[in-house]
Amino acid sequence: MHSILSGAIRLSSVAVCVLALAACDPADLARRKVPPPIRDALTFSAQPGGVGGEPAEKPTVTIVSPKDKQAYSPGQEILFRASGKLTGGKSPQPGELFWRLTPVSGEGRLQNWQGDNKKLKLPAGHYKVELTAKWEQPASSSGQQPAKHELTEASSFAVAFVGKGRIRMGAAGLDQAEIAVTDLDKGTVTSKTTSGKNGDFDLRFPSHGSFKIEPQKPGYSFSPLYRRIKFSGERVDLEFTAAKASFTNIRFTVAKDSEEKPQSLCPNEEAYLKLDVVSEVPVVSLEVSLVNPSEAEEEPTVIGEVTDPKAIPSGTDPNAPKYLMVKMPTSWKQHHVKESLRLRVTARDQADSRFSAESPDPIVVDLGVCMTTRAAKALQLYDKGDLESSLRLFSSSLDLEKNLVATDEIQYAAAKNSFNAGLVALESALKSPADSPNVSAYLGKALNLFTDVVRSSPRDPQALLLRGLARQLRGDYVTALTDYDAVMKITPRMAIAHKLKGLALVRSARPGSVDEAVDAFTEALTLDQGDTHIRNARKSALKLALGEESGKGDENAKQVTMPSVRDLFDPRALVRK
Repeated sequence: MHSILSGAIRLSSVAVCVLALAACDPADLARRKVPPPIRDALTFSAQPGGVGGEPAEKPTVTIVSPKDKQAYSPGQEILFRASGKLTGGKSPQPGELFWRLTPVSGEGRLQNWQGDNKKLKLPAGHYKVELTAKWEQPASSSGQQPAKHELTEASSFAVAFVGKGRIRMGAAGLDQAEIAVTDLDKGTVTSKTTSGKNGDFDLRFPSHGSFKIEPQKPGYSFSPLYRRIKFSGERVDLEFTAAKASFTNIRFTVAKDSEEKPQSLCPNEEAYLKLDVVSEVPVVSLEVSLVNPSEAEEEPTVIGEVTDPKAIPSGTDPNAPKYLMVKMPTSWKQHHVKESLRLRVTARDQADSRFSAESPDPIVVDLGVCMTTRAAKALQLYDKGDLESSLRLFSSSLDLEKNLVATDEIQYAAAKNSFNAGLVALESALKSPADSPNVSAYLGKALNLFTDVVRSSPRDPQALLLRGLARQLRGDYVTALTDYDAVMKITPRMAIAHKLKGLALVRSARPGSVDEAVDAFTEALTLDQGDTHIRNARKSALKLALGEESGKGDENAKQVTMPSVRDLFDPRALVRK
C-alpha cells in the first residue's frame, strides 16, 4: 500500500509539472505539496546535481604562489602554495597535492614533493612548476568503488637579478620598445621585456656576468645603440635616448663607383661608406667608427666624421653625396690575425638628439690578408723597378706585424717580408751612386731587416749571407766574415758564400787575408768552375800572395782585381714568393 501510494503521488506530481509547462523536480514538489504524515513515509532516490537540483560546482585547483611569469631574486624564499575546490566544494588537503618543479634553464634541479606551503631558495634560472591534485569521491551506494579524480595546473617563473631602465624621447618616454638582454659569454638572449607608457622597463639578469642590453623598435634608433655591462649583483639603472629615425643599407665598398665589398679593411687604407638616412629632424653631423664586439670594455675607433650637413651621404637623396671616403687608422691594435668588427654610424640631428645603427654584416679586419696583399703589391713594384715605392709598401706591411700577438703564422709572414724588403734595400744601395748619402741609409735598413730574419731563423743561410753582404758593403769586414763562416757551417757548398768571403778577405787587409782569399776563391771555383770573374780575382790574389807584383804582400791587397757584387749574383733570384 505504501509503495502504491508513493507511486501515485509521484505520477500526479509529474503531471502537474507537465501541465504547468515548467521544469521541476518531482521529489522537491512532493516534499513541498504532500502533507507531513504521508511525506515522512515516502523515500526519494538521489538526483544528479547539487543542492536543490542545481549543477554541481566544477572542481578547480590553483597555484597561488609562485605567481605565473613572476621574477624572484636569488636567495629569496619562494612559497609554493595552492588553493581550490574539489568535489562537493571541499578544499584540497596537503596529502592530495603533488608538486613537480622543473628547471628550464640555469643550475636548478628537478624536485618533486607532496603537501602545501613549502618554501624553497632556488638558484638563478627559469622554472616550470606543475601542481596536481588527486582525490577520491566516496561511492554513492554500497558495492560501488570510490571515483578517483585528478586535476593539474602549471605556471612558469624566473629567479633572476633585477635592474631598471628608461627610454627617453624628448620630454616623454618611448613605449612598446623591446629590450633584449643577451649573455655575452653564452651568446644567447636570456630575457626580453617591453617598455611601458613612460619608457620605463625592468631587466632580468639570470646570474653575474657580462650582458648586452639592446632596445629595438621598428622605425626608431637609439643612443647608445646598446649597453654592455659586467653585472655582479649591484643595482643597475640604464637610460637610452630614442629618435624617430633610422639608417639603412650601411656598407663599405672598395671604390666610390663600385658595390664590391672589401675582402678586408686594412690600416692606413681607404674605404667608401654608403648608407641611407631617414629622419624626421634633419641630420647635422655624422660619426663613423669601428667596434670590436669581443672586447669586454667597448672602445669604438673613430675612422670618419662629417660636420657639414651637405656632406652627409645618402643613396635616396638626389642632392646628397653618394659616399663618404674614410681612412683606417695607421695603427690598429687587435689580438688576433683576423677579427670581425661592427661598423657603427652615429648621427646628431638639429634637435641635438643622437642615434646610432650598425651594419648588418660584420666588417672583417684580417691583418694576415693585409700583410699578404701589401707584400704582393710591393713585389710587383720591385719587378717593375720602382724600388722606392716597393720598399715603402714592404715597410707598411711589416708595421702591421707590430700590432699583432706573435704567432707562428705571423712570424713566418713577417720573416718573409723582412727578407724581401732587405733585398729591395740592398739593391737600392747597389744602384745608387757611390757618393750618395742614401747608400748608407739603404745598407743600414738592409742590415736591420736581415738581422730580423736571422733573429727568428738563426740557421737561415740566405739571410746570413745577405746580412754579411750588407756589412761588407758598409766596410765592416770582420762581422761580414763571421756571417759567411756561419753560412758555410750550414751549407758548405754554397759557392756565392765562398766568393763573397774571398772579396771580404781581400778588402779586410788583415795579415794573411790574401792567402785566405786565395783559398776561398779556389773553393768557389771548385763549386762554380765557369765564373771568370772569380777566376781573375783568384789569379790576381795569388800573384799578390806570391809577392810577384810588389813584394809588399797584404799591404797592397787593393791591387787585386775585384769583381762587383752585381757581377757575382742577382739578388732578385733570391726573392721569396
